[in-house]
Amino acid sequence: METAKRRVVYTLWRLGIAPPCMHDSKDGIHFDFLAPTAEQKVMTGHQDGGVTLNILEADDDHRERTRALLGEPYRTPIGHLRHELGHYYWDRFFAECGESDPLMQEWRELFGDERADYGKALEGHYANGPANTWQSTHITAYATAHPWEDWAETWAH
Repeated sequence: METAKRRVVYTLWRLGIAPPCMHDSKDGIHFDFLAPTAEQKVMTGHQDGGVTLNILEADDDHRERTRALLGEPYRTPIGHLRHELGHYYWDRFFAECGESDPLMQEWRELFGDERADYGKALEGHYANGPANTWQSTHITAYATAHPWEDWAETWAH
C-alpha cells in the first residue's frame, strides 16, 4: 500500500498538483490503511481529505477474489488510490462552484448532474448493474453509478 501511495503521490507531484498534507492545510489529505475486525468493516472511500483503504487490498489472493466476485476487469491498490483521489480533487476543483458557474455547467454536460441522490444511485447500480451499452458512454461499468463515480473513475484512468 505504501509503494502504491508513493507512486500515486509522485505522479501528482510530477503533474504539479500534489495535495498538501492535512497537517499543513485544511484542504490537505491523509491516508488510512486499515484492517477490518469482527467489530468493524473497512470500506474504501474518501471523506474530507481522508482516503481510507482496506489493507486486505494489498493481498493478491483477497484482491483477486473480490475482483472476480464484483466482475471487475482489474483491481489494484494504485487504482483504488487514484479513484479516491479523484473524489478529493472533485472537492478541490468543483465543490465551491455556483450553480451558474460555466465550469460546473461544462462538468455536468460531461459527467451528469451530481445533485442526484448518491445513496439511491449506488443502490440502483448494485441492484441492477449498468446498462448493456455502458462501454459506449463510460470508462467503466462502475462509472455509470453516479456522476461523482464517473468523474473518479475517469480521473483514475
